[in-house]
Amino acid sequence: MNIKKTTLDFLTSPERITAVIGSCPTDGNTHAATVYYHVDNNLNFYFLTATNTQKYRNLLENPYAAIVVGFGPSYTTVQGQGLAILLDKDSAEEREAIAHIKKRLQDHDDETWPVFQIDAYERESIA
Repeated sequence: MNIKKTTLDFLTSPERITAVIGSCPTDGNTHAATVYYHVDNNLNFYFLTATNTQKYRNLLENPYAAIVVGFGPSYTTVQGQGLAILLDKDSAEEREAIAHIKKRLQDHDDETWPVFQIDAYERESIA
């Protein structure tokens, strides 16, 4: 069994479009939030957040985060931790990440938060 392929198959399954991100500023006040995500072939996670959120402020102060993806009815989850890196606004990498997240949401039969609202945030501050 190839563990990386099995993990990627699990993470990219159409049923799994959300993850929980855990963050903690230096004062120790932990915070968890659900986000839509995309994962690349190197197991790098990408997610969006508005700049007025607690997770954004926490990650600016302390860029280390934890992530959990899991979906019933099985007891399988993928958990990880690492350094969260803010992508440069309007960079190719940011545009690509947004495109992947939008596609994942569109492929989920629009049962999720309206995909096209992401475009409305262009004038707002998202990261």
